[in-house]
Amino acid sequence: METRGYVAAWSPDRRLTVHASTQNPHPMRSHLAQVLGISEHDVRVIAPRLGGGFGHKFHSYPEEALVALLARQAGAPVKWLESREESLLVGAREYVHRFEVGFDATGTILALRDRILANVGALGPSGGWAQAFVAGLTLPGPYKISDYDVEVVPVATHKAPWNGARGFGKESAALLMERVMDLVAQRLELDPAEVRRRNLIPTEEMPYWTATKHIDGGDYHAVLEEALQAADYPRNAHSRRLSEPGVVFSVWASDSSSPRRAPTSPDRWSGGTTRLRSG
Repeated sequence: METRGYVAAWSPDRRLTVHASTQNPHPMRSHLAQVLGISEHDVRVIAPRLGGGFGHKFHSYPEEALVALLARQAGAPVKWLESREESLLVGAREYVHRFEVGFDATGTILALRDRILANVGALGPSGGWAQAFVAGLTLPGPYKISDYDVEVVPVATHKAPWNGARGFGKESAALLMERVMDLVAQRLELDPAEVRRRNLIPTEEMPYWTATKHIDGGDYHAVLEEALQAADYPRNAHSRRLSEPGVVFSVWASDSSSPRRAPTSPDRWSGGTTRLRSG
């Protein structure tokens, strides 16, 4: 996937134009205006088609402002391209989940407690640390668990800072929930697929609220059955193979704002211009 890159140029009337490989051109515009001490009306950010983003190309990297400052000082356009080596310096993640689960004799999950310790590395400009929040937001995935308690503890260390990458935190939460299902099945000597059937959110209860997100809809039972059929699960589940068949579900919220209310930050992006073209 392509790395980050910026080209900054100033016009004679001191207006800044930045071509940026970014996922967030509008917040980037506001950030540049704030850092450079100019009006947002004097900043234009152009985001071309990206060769991949996946969270790595959020805004507020120091190179954004530096390119603009150097272009202003040099009186000429300035370009900066991230090398592949620089791109790979960050992006790792490290979670520790310590969890407890309560369930009845049928395998129905009654309660879940999870304490997530997230080693976010050294503090840096990237929003990668937010993956710790996302891990907690994702629980309990596609499963109907009425009582659960999740605590997320980000810890800054001397390791490389986290950065956005595919999955962006929800992968560890998905792994946790599938581990829970397998452990319950093992304790009760039930089929792991059946334990999942008994705990998936029923289609008739959609849309469904969890403590952290609103799930618009979905037929998780149908997805499970299709996956089991595609994997020939009945035959493979009882065969003596070194690799056991597994099932993994993941549910992700497309908006991280708090549930049941709109985000309230009226002064966050106070400036801007709307252009409407019709016809």
